[in-house]
Amino acid sequence: MGRSSKKVPNKTDHDFIFFFNRATELYQQGRLAQAEAAYRKSIVANPGFPGSHNDLGNVLKDRGLWSEAEQCYRKALSLVPDNSMVLSNLGNALFQQGKLDEAEHLLQQAIDADAANPLALNNLGNVYVALERHEDAVQSFQRALELAPGVAEIHNNLARALIEVEHYEQARNHLDEVIRIEPSNETAWLSVAELAHRLDDSREEIEAYQRVLDISENNDVALAGLADLFGTGDPFEAKQLILRAVKLVPDNARYYVILGNILDRLQQWDEAEQAFCKAAELKPEDPEILADYGFTQGRNRKTQAAVDTLRKAISLNPTSGVPHLQLAELKTFNAPDEDVEAMKKALRSSTVPNEELAAIYFALGKVYEDLNDYDQAFSFFDQANKVPRLRANTREISEHDLFSGFINAFSGEREFFNQSNGSPDKLPIIIAGLSRSGKSLLEKMIAGNSSAAAAGEVDQFAWIAEQVILENGGQTYPYPKGICDLDSAAIKRIGDEYMARLRSDWPHAGRVIVTTPGNIRYLGLIHRCLPNASIILCMRNPRDVCVENFKKFFGRGNYYSNDLKDLGEFYLIHEKLCDLWIDLLGDSIHVVRFEDLVRSPREQLRSVLEFCDLPWEESCADVFSETSISKGTWPKPEVVIGIWKRYEKHLSPLFEVIQQSPRFDARV
Repeated sequence: MGRSSKKVPNKTDHDFIFFFNRATELYQQGRLAQAEAAYRKSIVANPGFPGSHNDLGNVLKDRGLWSEAEQCYRKALSLVPDNSMVLSNLGNALFQQGKLDEAEHLLQQAIDADAANPLALNNLGNVYVALERHEDAVQSFQRALELAPGVAEIHNNLARALIEVEHYEQARNHLDEVIRIEPSNETAWLSVAELAHRLDDSREEIEAYQRVLDISENNDVALAGLADLFGTGDPFEAKQLILRAVKLVPDNARYYVILGNILDRLQQWDEAEQAFCKAAELKPEDPEILADYGFTQGRNRKTQAAVDTLRKAISLNPTSGVPHLQLAELKTFNAPDEDVEAMKKALRSSTVPNEELAAIYFALGKVYEDLNDYDQAFSFFDQANKVPRLRANTREISEHDLFSGFINAFSGEREFFNQSNGSPDKLPIIIAGLSRSGKSLLEKMIAGNSSAAAAGEVDQFAWIAEQVILENGGQTYPYPKGICDLDSAAIKRIGDEYMARLRSDWPHAGRVIVTTPGNIRYLGLIHRCLPNASIILCMRNPRDVCVENFKKFFGRGNYYSNDLKDLGEFYLIHEKLCDLWIDLLGDSIHVVRFEDLVRSPREQLRSVLEFCDLPWEESCADVFSETSISKGTWPKPEVVIGIWKRYEKHLSPLFEVIQQSPRFDARV
């Protein structure tokens, strides 16, 4: 598509005929540099033939030289002003250079000149996508497809537009057709990955990216996509993938953002800051990148630099909520200031997306908490939680129902979970518990031991276990169907594969600390597959931990935290699961209360280290030293214990539920 339909005139100019025909032959063979030279010679012989200029533009287009291609198409258009094909080619060249308004105008002219030109309609659809006019794009691609139903590119473009308007089933049908026509179409498989991402089907997304890499092992988009997906489950593998993508395309800012997020998960914070710095250098006016960069600067205790970076992000996009929230969490407010006024001004905008709006409300909640105006703070937290949040998971099952399923499935399975035929390796220290229950504090304390390394929130165990369950004919959704049907060989395999991965990632560590939130559902299986692993359960006063979760911005996930009643009900079912694990695993699980941890850190740490078979080292105490307290890296008991009392008059819906907890009246 895109070649001139004009025939070579009957001329006696043998040089022109020779060079034009030779150029066409070379172009068809894919020998672009030689074709370009031949077309230029044909133009010297006959500069008035529009086909030579148009076809030279096509060669330059295929070489990625869009500006030069544009000039060739403009010359051709000057010779045939109403030629639909040339108008379409020029419009596409302008589109590729981001000149969208002129591209739309020329492509509409091309369609006016020939309503049956599918290329012009396809190119116009691409312009509409870039302008985020997705409904118009769908209509344009559909018209193109009516004229050229067998063209895979148009099917794929239509599928991507349908994804944007959330017509997922129709998009799937068109992608299936592309793959039927061209099974090795990389672009189509990338679209399959995007569709799977929208449907929260990570397995299909991974399979689609892997299919792309089977076709072309150096496809940077697929490498980056897999890295982003593996960032949680296997950050070491993810790091290698994204480094390959960065090497292939070193000027892609998004790839450095993915790298920064992976390094952050690996707790390689200096390197993460460098990655975000590089992304910011490539896109200095991108507020989302600056927000990530500022957050990492703050984590690295570069407070003033972080404040400056976040303020710049806010100036570029005043209604972006995350930098407002990060700035609020970085500062301690003694009075309303210009940053607070910027938050309130953003709230007055009518165009703030829901997730950004929620983040701004959470930011203001933090501000007024600092100012000890707890009624106003609660009002902002409450408004934040009432903002509808986008749910990534399309499956209709709540966290409460999931945990109920765990309890029903595992009650009475004491014998299954306490068999010792898994891997004998004692490397992992698994810390589980609700968000804000003290997992990170305890991780820092244990990591002060020279033999221990902090792996953070990596969920490799879940990935490995689910794969084995599937291969054994079980189901991973809704979890935990299939677990208690695993035989000894499958149990041993899960343990061995997990240990092989963990030892590969941490070859020099004596113990590796894992704090993945989702591991609470796997504790019994972890103990069965890794009977010598140390399992620690962090618990906190129900009133405090629920209030802390209500005040926290989760973005996606943890939807139970948006409503006090739902939060209370989830706490109760989570507590029941914790009690089930305590009952089933007995002495193989060690419980740490948050209140004891912050009041008596030395005594609690000695007990934890003894449970983990690690020696006491004085460096472990650095985490809760007076210096750490003064820097704010270790909490003061009077600040973090009993926080519910500040908001007590607003918490009746929560208390009416969680008063059923045996820990409700526990000492705080």
